[in-house]
Amino acid sequence: MNRRGFLQSSVVFGVPVFAIPTASQRAGGSLNETPAGIEDSSSIPHGQYIHDQAQYDDGTTPSERPAYERIADEIIYETHTTIRTSRLLTENLYDRLRSHDLCLNDLSISKQIDGSEIRLFVEYPDDTAEDCQTVIGTALEDWQAVVETALEESHSELGETHRERLDDLEIEIDHRQRPTARPEYGCTSTVGRFADAQYRENGIAMGAAVRSETLGEIASSGFRGLHEGHAVVVTTAHTFETSDDHEPSELRGATLYQSRRPHAIGRCHAVGRDYGPGVDAAAVAVDQAEYPSRFLADPGGDSYYDEPIVGTASWQLLETHLAEDRPIYKQGAVTGRCEGRILELREFSGGYRELAVDIHSDGGDSGGPYFVRSEEGLLVAAIHKGVRTNGTERRAIFVESVCESLGVDFY
Repeated sequence: MNRRGFLQSSVVFGVPVFAIPTASQRAGGSLNETPAGIEDSSSIPHGQYIHDQAQYDDGTTPSERPAYERIADEIIYETHTTIRTSRLLTENLYDRLRSHDLCLNDLSISKQIDGSEIRLFVEYPDDTAEDCQTVIGTALEDWQAVVETALEESHSELGETHRERLDDLEIEIDHRQRPTARPEYGCTSTVGRFADAQYRENGIAMGAAVRSETLGEIASSGFRGLHEGHAVVVTTAHTFETSDDHEPSELRGATLYQSRRPHAIGRCHAVGRDYGPGVDAAAVAVDQAEYPSRFLADPGGDSYYDEPIVGTASWQLLETHLAEDRPIYKQGAVTGRCEGRILELREFSGGYRELAVDIHSDGGDSGGPYFVRSEEGLLVAAIHKGVRTNGTERRAIFVESVCESLGVDFY
């Protein structure tokens, strides 16, 4: 039976769903043949590590972009194939959407991976939902062609070896209105459990409580970076906002404080609002006297967790955590350190990326880091953005999207 013969369609809540038991994926290389000597495992980029990072622990600011080391991570071959399959499908689906002019600038694709099942959602925002639903929902033959062509193209890019490996993989492609999110405002008091942002020996801890002069509510520090020669602390842009319509120029220069005034940490130096949809990030410039730390704050006391932040996690590593249900952690000034799981990974056509995470958070955790553990230390995966308006799912901005939007180098 040919691959088209496997194609099934059904309607769930009035939306067409297309499933096929075998498909594929590409990312930075061909999948035509199994790599020599690799049968049960394969390698992915694990993340980006800072070479000799401890040299900056005394408050030294790098005079130029730090040196990075990229280290690979071994994962089981089935996971590797599933991840690359999902990526190839996403790329081909975007190609098909471009050819049909389906509101591409407003579209994103989210993916879920559950065992042998991959689910992709083509998503549109609330303000274009009606137009997109009209194009996708009523022009059913066109939508069927979009899905079927993307699946056929993905399958044709695989060699026979991988087609056999993927015979038991279920693919579903759906479309929906993109779940909306809101910042987690609401925390204004300073109680003892908040992690203070300033420490005398090791600088401003990450995941610690901070407060802006403009808004006055608690937020969290995220990770340290280098921006135009300045050491910066990254947090969310809405840490400085009283509403969602501020221009970046209005936020620059605003002072960020530790949670217990009057100690000032620094001033807002860069805002990521002008890059991609929803980049809610800001960088606060600090000097050597108030330098940022690579250690996490310990909520409730002036101490540090003994594992340093040593680098950033790759998107491929987060795909592995999604596929294998590995844990991810969040550090916030209010709720502290919490463990959870990645529910979905979302990609926009312009390259912006987000995480949907099942993890506890509350008002005041915005800007705090999400991280995964490695043998060398902690890898920052994202910063906390907010919560879905119609559920408990948390939203986080992928660390590379944060750095690209701000022009920040991680160190």
